[in-house]
Order: sequence, then C-alpha cells, then structure tokens
Amino acid sequence: MHRTFWEVEEEKVNRVLKALKRNQPILLKRVREIRKPRLVRNKGVSELGSLVIVMYATPKEARREKTKDFLMKAPYIRLCRSVYAFSQKYSLFDKNNELVDALKFTDFIKEIQEDVKVIPRVVIVNKGSIERLLEENKTTS
Repeated sequence: MHRTFWEVEEEKVNRVLKALKRNQPILLKRVREIRKPRLVRNKGVSELGSLVIVMYATPKEARREKTKDFLMKAPYIRLCRSVYAFSQKYSLFDKNNELVDALKFTDFIKEIQEDVKVIPRVVIVNKGSIERLLEENKTTS
C-alpha cells in the first residue's frame, strides 16, 4: 500500500511478523466499532483506541516544510515516513476544535499533492508497539 506499509492476509500474519521481527513491525487491524483510548493509572496508556491512518507520497522539498509546519498543530503519531496516525475520536482531546485532525490534514495534502490514502478505524494490536511509539513520539517532540 505504501513503501513501508503493507497489507497482509490474516492467515500469513505470524510468518510475516517472524520475518520482520528485528525491524519492530507494528501490527494494525481494521475494526468495525470506534474504540476509545484506555488509560491505566500509574501506567499510562494501555490502548490508543481507534486511529485514522493517513499515507501520502513524500512531497518536494519546498512542500515538505509546509507539511511539517502544518503538522505542528496536530496530535499525531508518526508510524513511518509519510504515514501518520490520528485519533479517530480527536474531539476527546480538542474540545475547541483548534487542532489539526486527520480530515484537515488529508485536505491539506490534497491541496499540495493529489496522492493520499486514508484508512479509518484501525487499532494497534501488539501492546509493545504502543509503548515504543509513545516513547519515540516523546523523544522527537
């Protein structure tokens, strides 16, 4: 689907995870319902809830700076290059509708470039990935 973002049939997941073990893959799954994030006292986040994944082709250098500036106003988790996860229930964090959500970001990317893909209602399956992504997000911001 995207250079480093693959779609794998459910029967083949274990073989793919075994082959990619050293690369720390993140296993995502589409779900029907929208899940809320879950917090555990003194432990932090145990589940991120439903996410919206936005993928796009990397823009040219001049547009890349605009994209970075636009993302400064967004609560997101960077999964890999040009692949970002936004909360499906962003209104839980943004009561005044001041931050950039997945829809606003998608519209922005469509303005500067046509190729963008959106996958809604996705959850992270492996708990270790949640901790690693949150830790990486803390160190980069």
